[in-house]
Amino acid sequence: MKSHEFITERKIINESIEEIEDQWSSMGIEHSLYERNGTIYLSQIVVPKSDRKQGTGTKAMKALVNYADQTGQKIALSPSSDFGGSKTKLVKFYKRFGFVPNKGRNKDFTTMETMIRYPKTGINEYNVDNQNGLGKVPNNAEVDYFGLRVLMKPSVFLKLAAPLESPISVDHIVDHMKKGGALGSPFLNINVPEEWDNNDFEKPAIVTGHEGRNRMLAIRRVEGDDPVEVHLFPRYKRNRHITDEWIKSWNNGLWNEGERSFISGPIFKKM
Repeated sequence: MKSHEFITERKIINESIEEIEDQWSSMGIEHSLYERNGTIYLSQIVVPKSDRKQGTGTKAMKALVNYADQTGQKIALSPSSDFGGSKTKLVKFYKRFGFVPNKGRNKDFTTMETMIRYPKTGINEYNVDNQNGLGKVPNNAEVDYFGLRVLMKPSVFLKLAAPLESPISVDHIVDHMKKGGALGSPFLNINVPEEWDNNDFEKPAIVTGHEGRNRMLAIRRVEGDDPVEVHLFPRYKRNRHITDEWIKSWNNGLWNEGERSFISGPIFKKM
């Protein structure tokens, strides 16, 4: 979705958080919702028992995340079973809308809430759904445990991945996107030199695998070459092993898949 479309949609859907609250109240939803310093805090949302499993909660959250994207705000919350339901199911529900655990290296210390969602405006405009989107894989849904989220231009991703000789599904993906369909984020597997464990970063890392070249070609056709969400997975490592020095070295440059050429940085922006 382009920026001018966000503006048009905002006039149609919502102008303020009060309109979200009025909409939720008309749906019989009990809630506690407020804005502060660029963050929307959702401390309570309770759908009437008679309306559960009928899409009411999904409709309510779509309205909220659309408003957050239009106004460039984060949403912070902490799933709880205090108002009924399973906390585990609530976590999965919020992940569908782009919420991630607020912990580890990517923790946002401006809030104590346990989950956070960052706005998708200007960049990263395609509809990301790492749980159910087209091209999803299990590790993508758990990227904050296994890897790192970054913003990368499609053109850079395509230089780092092995060449795509026959892009057979690009037209299908473009059609899927134009109909509002979601995509799982493309990703790169990276082999980190053993020397990095000893803080020796003379050798650059190497891209050893990928998923998402057709998706990236489709994204570039629909959205242009603006940076979008990409996941980086270090081989045999997890998120907790990724240090600031690793991130800096990755961003300085990587050998592309097959070690055909060295791609100099900056490679990405950290999310």
